[in-house]
Amino acid sequence: MDALSVVLDSLDGLRHRSLALPGHGATLCPLPDHLHPGTLDRLRSAGLGSLYSHQATAVELHAKGKNVVVATGTGSGKSLCYLIPILENLRREPAARAMIVYPTKALAQDQAQKIEILFSGDFRCAVYDGDTPKGHRAAARKSAQVILTNPDMLHVGILPYPEVWLPFWRAVKVVALDEAHAYRGIFGAHVGLVVRRLRRMCEWSRSEPRFILTSGTLAEPLVTATDLTGLTFDAVVQDGGPQGDQTLITVPNELDGPSPNALSARLLARLCSQSVRTLAFGRSRPSVELMARSARKALKDARLDPNKIEAYRAGYTPKERREIERLLFEGDLTGMVATSAMELGIDVGELECVIVNGYPGAVSRFWQQAGRAGRAGKDSTVVLIAHADALENLLAEEPERLVASAYEHGSLKLDNPYVALAQLRCAAYERPVSASELDTLGPAAAEMAGSLVESGQASMAHGMLVVPDHLSPARNVGLRAASSESVSLSLGGTVLGEMERWRAMQEVHPGAVYLHRAQPYLVRDLDLAHGTAHIEPTDAPYFTRPTVQTLVIPTVEIEEAGRWRLMGVQVTTSVLGYRRLSLEGAELISEEPLQLPACELDTLGARLDLGQLGPSAGPEAVHAVEHCLAAVTPLIAGCDRNDVSTSWAVAAPDTLEPVVYVVDKLPGGTGIAEEAFGRRNALLQAALALLEACPCAEGCPKCLLLPNCESGNVLLDKPGATTLLRLLRGTIS
Repeated sequence: MDALSVVLDSLDGLRHRSLALPGHGATLCPLPDHLHPGTLDRLRSAGLGSLYSHQATAVELHAKGKNVVVATGTGSGKSLCYLIPILENLRREPAARAMIVYPTKALAQDQAQKIEILFSGDFRCAVYDGDTPKGHRAAARKSAQVILTNPDMLHVGILPYPEVWLPFWRAVKVVALDEAHAYRGIFGAHVGLVVRRLRRMCEWSRSEPRFILTSGTLAEPLVTATDLTGLTFDAVVQDGGPQGDQTLITVPNELDGPSPNALSARLLARLCSQSVRTLAFGRSRPSVELMARSARKALKDARLDPNKIEAYRAGYTPKERREIERLLFEGDLTGMVATSAMELGIDVGELECVIVNGYPGAVSRFWQQAGRAGRAGKDSTVVLIAHADALENLLAEEPERLVASAYEHGSLKLDNPYVALAQLRCAAYERPVSASELDTLGPAAAEMAGSLVESGQASMAHGMLVVPDHLSPARNVGLRAASSESVSLSLGGTVLGEMERWRAMQEVHPGAVYLHRAQPYLVRDLDLAHGTAHIEPTDAPYFTRPTVQTLVIPTVEIEEAGRWRLMGVQVTTSVLGYRRLSLEGAELISEEPLQLPACELDTLGARLDLGQLGPSAGPEAVHAVEHCLAAVTPLIAGCDRNDVSTSWAVAAPDTLEPVVYVVDKLPGGTGIAEEAFGRRNALLQAALALLEACPCAEGCPKCLLLPNCESGNVLLDKPGATTLLRLLRGTIS
């Protein structure tokens, strides 16, 4: 049976929507005749007698000395848009160098094999990341013409050593940033300034490389490319690659139906039993481990090989990741369950089906995950299984929204004070920063320079900002999280993995059951002072989830518009306890209290004041409005739902009136609160439409209930919220 038949058969009896997305053929162009004969021979030897039109356009623009951003569909062969220019530069100047930056280690490992095949031994490429043995790094720096790395290694392991890398910077001709849409939020802000540090190294070395950026889901590629690099670009957006027919199936959540984890595992096991290569995505680490565990058990019960399914996520050791990647790329696995670590550009071969267990937080991320199947113009099936969540069910009931919003706006805020301060200090360590250079290091650099000097973290020498430390400050600056602090998971003295400090407080507190490669481990203690959680194997028939409480306090008002205010806020998050949930069915077993230190951060929030609206603004109605805004903000603000939170209060401390907050979850903000404030009318209209479209009377998972509600979805008044939103619709500005 093919993938679609297996899925439809497995969903028999469950309500679902099906949307056919027709494919299209390729638009081909001949190989450019201006290319070096050696380049042409290599391309033809690799079976490339022609190029897709977007590939040919990108090659032509690069040949004219342009910086290029390519925004075409997943699986459209965007990598050749930078590989051909790199190959051409090396043919014409063998001493030239190039750097390709991938968002993840796994993607670099995947692409390295293909590049080696294309270069056919004529030129050497080397992966240079945190997993590269230290004994191999010097050889890579000296002899590799092409360095494959990631932003984290560029930040902490390459840029802080300018003397060692000087020969490379002098010779670099091309810098490629693959999957540019991945650079959003706090990560994107960091990467934008890391790229500016890279440009400083090139200018110091008297080189001027051309930049090539690629992405499958950018709405404004020119804006994003300029934000990331500070350079001007030409955009290539007409996709000339083939696209196979795709069937999108969405499954709304039903209260009396199987849990999303159970249904996803059942589908995965069924597809694998029919030898349909399938990749299933989970929204969280526990979800991935639960799905893998259940699917492997189903195969074992059917007397099939359970080792045909593996889990893959961040937190595994490098050795584990490389082994799983090898099994996947070589076809030894029929099914895989992964977090977003596998969503970016990795070509895992003949995938026919993708299961998305829970909306991943952004439309662009959904299509990145969906694009792992049906590569090279082949047909594919994508299944979105909704959780008990209003936004997810809105998309499951109306999958056309996913198609209409396939391209999202990037959120890149280079003036985030936490990011700007950290990155300026890193830049000044690598090479003194002159006053004239400050503007090139982001809009907040000049202000942050004064803060660094005032705090004693830097000094002025001959009119230049200098950080005289003997150790690079980059070692203490993480790119992907608000804090670089992490917690290691220790199993009898062996480090099993690691995670951020804030995540550890929620997932590996004392008493938590932590799942690793489908095996459960009990957390004996969490030593935050030493950054270690001690775990031991367990056969507990449950997993755990934290109970979290959030408090938002306004600190400064930035802008006001009617009932809305854009404000600086302090957010305090406390883990109050945890719930034990059964492995089968996720039924509540018990609730346990915890005493852990609170986490505080200063960020931005958009506040809606609900005072002077009479009895309509009761606590239950205000709470329900907060739920609606939580559901629709990711779609209206064009952000990842994991980067935004909402909160409500019966009486704000400054007005003693009811309020609702839409809060940027990352320190200093990344532009989400400003976007919500700027689109406040659309936000309220979408919230009202969500309630009015659902026929239920009191509120349900399709319109009002949230799985992470701190109050357990009690004290909610749907009719009251509908009245409030109708009143607001005519009075807001």
